[in-house]
Amino acid sequence: MLSDHERDQLKAQHKQERDGRVRDRIKAVLLHDKGWSPQQIAEALFISSQAVRNHLDEYDASRKLKPTSGGSEEKLSKEQTEKLEACLQEHIYLYVKDIIAYVQSVWSVTYSVPGMRNWLQRRCNDMASSTKSLLLCRARPMNSNNDSGWLNTEN
Repeated sequence: MLSDHERDQLKAQHKQERDGRVRDRIKAVLLHDKGWSPQQIAEALFISSQAVRNHLDEYDASRKLKPTSGGSEEKLSKEQTEKLEACLQEHIYLYVKDIIAYVQSVWSVTYSVPGMRNWLQRRCNDMASSTKSLLLCRARPMNSNNDSGWLNTEN
């Protein structure tokens, strides 16, 4: 059984959570707390009853809500991540692909568009909702012909 405080925290987290997988895990925990069976929860969430049981077991064991399967290790170091986060707070990029070009030019680290979008969602949840999000970041010149210090984002 969940405490009132824990139930309220889960409800608040559910309202703010962008990751549908995490929201489903929260719903599974809250519905189970109301007495729903794993089968009933599975039918409501359109997932398998085994997935529900796994979610409930993981939550009971370690309060885990975020899935950890898939993905890879971070490509940027902690220092690089901090610098990029600061950059994203100060300057403008119109497209995720431009941030990818910036990261490649500064640190020689390559990201795909989905990979960078995932990075942005993890680091800057309130800034990245799509490939064409207005994202903040100043670029270094891509080549010697671009002496303005900015990537050309107007075309």
